[in-house]
Amino acid sequence: MCRKCPILVGLVVLSGVICSCGTKVDKLFEYPLSYVTLPKTSVSVTAARLSDAEFPLQDFKIADSIFLARNFGPRYALTAISLSSGDTLANLCRKGSGPDETQLIVPDFDIVDGSARIVDLMNSRYQEIDIKESIRTGATVYTRQIPLDSASFLPYYSARLVGCDSLLCYDGKLDLSTRELTAAPCFSLVNLKDGSCVAEYPVAKPESFKLEEKSSLKMSMLLRFADCLLPDNHTVAAAFYHLPVVFFFDYENASFRGVRIKGVPDFNQARPMQYFNQICSVGDKIYLLYSGLPYNKPLPEKASSQPKTKILQMDTEGNIIQSFELDDYYCWLEECNGNFYLTKAGDESHLYVLNL
Repeated sequence: MCRKCPILVGLVVLSGVICSCGTKVDKLFEYPLSYVTLPKTSVSVTAARLSDAEFPLQDFKIADSIFLARNFGPRYALTAISLSSGDTLANLCRKGSGPDETQLIVPDFDIVDGSARIVDLMNSRYQEIDIKESIRTGATVYTRQIPLDSASFLPYYSARLVGCDSLLCYDGKLDLSTRELTAAPCFSLVNLKDGSCVAEYPVAKPESFKLEEKSSLKMSMLLRFADCLLPDNHTVAAAFYHLPVVFFFDYENASFRGVRIKGVPDFNQARPMQYFNQICSVGDKIYLLYSGLPYNKPLPEKASSQPKTKILQMDTEGNIIQSFELDDYYCWLEECNGNFYLTKAGDESHLYVLNL
């Protein structure tokens, strides 16, 4: 069982605040929050379609000319695809509960130094796969498998290796049968030497999950975010999907800090917005895919009337350096070897590439 981190770095102060329609978002936070403004002007950029090859554009990573995506079919958990041709190179991680099998991969997995690093949710197991060797041999080459000390079917949204033997996971604390929160979401630090969880760092106040929801958006969705690990390997940068806030979590000293985007609509529980779609880090810069649109509102049929997405370039202190306005509405952002790969709403089977 995890010990609770003594520092309650809260996110959401919900009693009497979140039920109001026009509450200011800075009142939802306890950790230090500074304000940053979107640049008044943006550089216009156009993404080019990569090829006519179609890709399974859901829960994917790109590394070394290989596109690696979750496979939702009955036999395999991962598929490796050539980025240049779109040809399938290998199906990896045969599904099952055996010692060299995988059931269900955490949505936001990692690729580092040619190794896919995944958490098998249903088998409660951490696994590392040598991608190129698996493609070469036609069989999944597991370089490391570690059982995790937790119940089956962990509600992890993301998992990444920090240091040599620690796994940092965002634990949604969901009852997977009802999709309701059972506790406050948190970052969990797992010791891979024995698979045990050694610490939890709450992202929300502990009582938040007990409050009644009077919203068109479930609390579990409100507290979701896209995140990435910074080069120092102990700080996570995260952008909320439905709050105009980016925060930084340093697990070494258990500290949170955040920035709120000024000059955009405040959080409104009755009319939620989609602020951020994706985030990635490149060296000492962070890139965020920002939309600022009403949540779940259909896009206009006319392409000329559709909203544009922005890529915000931010430093690790949370300052926005510049803004790039894209030619259309995009919903995913990945970086590899200096190129940014995007997916476009309404064209869910093709990759688009951009070099900034």
